[in-house]
Amino acid sequence: QLRSEVSYLWEIALGIEEGNLSAAEKRLRQAQQALQDAIKNGASDAEIEKAMKELREAMNQFLQEFAERAKQNPNAPQMQQNGQELRQSDIDRMMDQIENLAKSGDRDKAQQLLSQLQDMMNNLQAGRQQQGGQQDSEMRQQMDKLGEILRRQQEMMNDTFRMDQMQRGERQRGQNRDEQLGEGGQDEDRPGVGEDRDPLARQKPMTPQEFADALKQLQQGQGQLQSDLEQLKKGLEGMGMEPNEGFGEAGKSMGNAEQALGEGEGDAAVGHQGRALEALRKGAKDMMKQMQAMQGDQGGGEEGGRQQNADRDPLGRPRASQGPDFGDSVKVPDEIDVQRARQILEAIRKRLGNALSPDIERSYLERLLELK
Repeated sequence: QLRSEVSYLWEIALGIEEGNLSAAEKRLRQAQQALQDAIKNGASDAEIEKAMKELREAMNQFLQEFAERAKQNPNAPQMQQNGQELRQSDIDRMMDQIENLAKSGDRDKAQQLLSQLQDMMNNLQAGRQQQGGQQDSEMRQQMDKLGEILRRQQEMMNDTFRMDQMQRGERQRGQNRDEQLGEGGQDEDRPGVGEDRDPLARQKPMTPQEFADALKQLQQGQGQLQSDLEQLKKGLEGMGMEPNEGFGEAGKSMGNAEQALGEGEGDAAVGHQGRALEALRKGAKDMMKQMQAMQGDQGGGEEGGRQQNADRDPLGRPRASQGPDFGDSVKVPDEIDVQRARQILEAIRKRLGNALSPDIERSYLERLLELK
């Protein structure tokens, strides 16, 4: 939570540095400041005319951009002054008065009128940024929801894998006991070979009913997760975003995982859940691209240089507007190779207390890579 708040504060600080202004808005502010300095410093009439020419050109560019936004978005803030519609002719007349006052020597009144013009333009800019901020907030909420879905799907896959391994471990130990008894060997009260090193063997095994209940709980959770993804897709469509293929694939894999859990096929469920995760990440990338494109459209004539560094702040940290980490910052190969799979299995074996025998490891590796 603290990290999130710090990110929001940092984003506000960047906005103060005019990071959210379009090129037209920046040009207008610079022209206003240049004219203000010229009047304050007692510039010649020629210098006043030059500054006024730049201000008029900058104002026309800004008003043209403002009008284009109004056409694209009916809810965009309107040009108003004291509750009345503000026309371009009013602004032109105001600039003429500023120039005439400055040339006639009444520079105090010229400064006063220029300050009024600046306040009017600042109010228009503030209205646009407030509206954009509301949409950015909606986008951030959707990204947070997607991050939560990714986290829950990862946890559900981990839980399903553990359940599947517990079931396989019980079957393997049962086979070992049957073989030992069939050979007239070991007493039932004594641990079999390797069982004294198996932490799962020392735990009370789940009854068939307990195992069925656990799978049913996972099945219900997987179904709820699929419903949450559908709600997320509807929310994104409501913001004007196109449904993407990744989320469609993720929903299908989630449904397959739910069905596999209902049939007691933990191994198959893990495979479907893994594919759902990859599809979610794919959908997240597409979602981020669409959001960035939408923000770029709102920015009008924003410089491309700002977009090139949009994913990092001046200190090299990910910007808060980028939302949660969907795992995209880590390169994930399209196909897990055998060496990587062995590393994963080695870590799993350590977590389970070295409970997997070489035969089980090899069998699981083949299923994982779908080599059979």
